[in-house]
Amino acid sequence: MKKLLVFSSFILVTVFSFGHLRANNQNIAPTSGNELATEFVACKFRQCNATAKSTGNRCKHCVSKDTHWQCWQHR
Repeated sequence: MKKLLVFSSFILVTVFSFGHLRANNQNIAPTSGNELATEFVACKFRQCNATAKSTGNRCKHCVSKDTHWQCWQHR
């Protein structure tokens, strides 16, 4: 009986922990038509607005000042 209780507790903890990981991986904005998929990045001011010519992916760096629109790499 004790083994069954420990085993069921282990299963419940495992299921809830994987459910949390699945929810965190859904951080890509849905796209429709010509919109580019962007990944949400937590920045102090804003995310760089530059996009790669080869892939079309948006830069994931943050800008350093409120007046900047592009990161140090794309200025």
